[in-house]
Amino acid sequence: MLTVREAALRHALHYQGVLDRLDTYYLEGGEELGTKLLEADVEWENVRAAQKWAVSIMRIDADAARIVVQYALLAARILDLRATPSERLEWFTAGDQAARAFASEHPRDLLTNIGLAYAAMGDYMAAIPYYEEQLQIARRNHSKITEARALGNLAVAYKNT
Repeated sequence: MLTVREAALRHALHYQGVLDRLDTYYLEGGEELGTKLLEADVEWENVRAAQKWAVSIMRIDADAARIVVQYALLAARILDLRATPSERLEWFTAGDQAARAFASEHPRDLLTNIGLAYAAMGDYMAAIPYYEEQLQIARRNHSKITEARALGNLAVAYKNT
């Protein structure tokens, strides 16, 4: 018999797959994108429930922490379409906290997304440290594209402060 944790973990992993599929639809684009993204509306409450469960135990459960990170990464584009900046910030901040606690390598996209969520709320000063950390990681990894994005985001943030 499954424990409550095992059932919740299976639920969360299933909806991680749903998020992955939705993100793929988004990236593929095309005329059918709107129809395919309706699935996000149908599944969204289950996705949110799974994310909320994982966040609630991420500090004591490495599997839940990994799910929180993956949800934040996979849902980023869907959240841009379907969530307020403050809700996006909650997802990305939770992913950032989980990554810092359990990941050997920090996904730099989380830093970008946190900064962009703050910027969307008009709080450019709060965005700057995340862009600066993204820049440091990009330089350490010799990623010129990510470095350029970080510098561009920093320029916009400083211009608007």
